[in-house]
Amino acid sequence: MNALDLVALLGAQSVEPSEFKFNVEVRGSEAGSAVMTIRDLADQRRQGVMTMTLRVGGPTALVRQETIYDANGAASRKILETSVNGAQRQRVIAELTDAGASLT
Repeated sequence: MNALDLVALLGAQSVEPSEFKFNVEVRGSEAGSAVMTIRDLADQRRQGVMTMTLRVGGPTALVRQETIYDANGAASRKILETSVNGAQRQRVIAELTDAGASLT
């Protein structure tokens, strides 16, 4: 299960954002940290954002994944951003509909 899929498990509406903190391990060794924030948006939509900082024997990578869920709990937009040692960020945006996905 993707950590952002935990959004679906949080059925009750909340006024304040929910935040979850994780330690990331690779082969039993600490490799970074992650923070997941879930907040309610207008029109019964929900936003889940996972930000991870990872370092495994070399450069530090930052990964940010954002998902917007519609009122029925279906993902309608996903954003994935990555950077290594603060270098130029790579970004992919997927707009999701019943017909498919549009990537930018």
